[in-house]
Amino acid sequence: MDRLQDNIGIFRRRLRSLSDFEKKDWQEEFRLRFIHDSTEIEGSRLTLLDVKMILMDGIIPAGTKVADYEAVRGHDRAWTALREAAAAGLPLSESLIRDLHRLAAPFDRRDGSYRDRSISIRGSRYIPPTAETIGEAMKDGLSRIGRDAGSHPLEKAARIHGEFSKIQPFLSGNGPTARLLMNYPFVEAGYPPLSIKKAQQTEYFQALEAYELDDEIPPLRELLRECLEDRLTEFFSMYGKEG
Repeated sequence: MDRLQDNIGIFRRRLRSLSDFEKKDWQEEFRLRFIHDSTEIEGSRLTLLDVKMILMDGIIPAGTKVADYEAVRGHDRAWTALREAAAAGLPLSESLIRDLHRLAAPFDRRDGSYRDRSISIRGSRYIPPTAETIGEAMKDGLSRIGRDAGSHPLEKAARIHGEFSKIQPFLSGNGPTARLLMNYPFVEAGYPPLSIKKAQQTEYFQALEAYELDDEIPPLRELLRECLEDRLTEFFSMYGKEG
């Protein structure tokens, strides 16, 4: 952990020394990749170039499904809203979570409301709480997250994602919303935000199930640590450690 913290310190100093163009380029590169990775996990067939065409060029690639197009645009709006909320120092609240979900899941017609029926997670042994208990479960989950206030951002991110995934509060869009919320403590702390790739999906789902079934946080925390270390390596390969 000491080596990781040293690299975080170097990252922060090096980021401050970049030009405005370089900072924006770094942020935009992540924006595209994060939205592509998150929507791909949900089943989108859009490529990274397709996502770039939609968000930066205003072009709809041939054959793009309406659902995939709207998922990309909604995720992008939610990512902007999350960064603005973190910059404003807003706490992670039920209201903020509902607002982010409303943006990230444009086809969920419940307008940010919690689900009104029971659901299952395909391929998982875990059974989410019933609809009648979601309100109480969200308050309990946010309370647990609040107890991690002084913890390392990796611990907080894993807790946020794990608690949200245990509850599955919405009828749709829980996955993208969870991956957005996971990044809240990283943005708050000035860490590079993280993206989970499709290639990591099996490890990712196994880590989530370990938390959902047994409150076992290490697998999810270690996966996020790997992602963080990869992000730092990418940054240093692009911009170096001195400047």
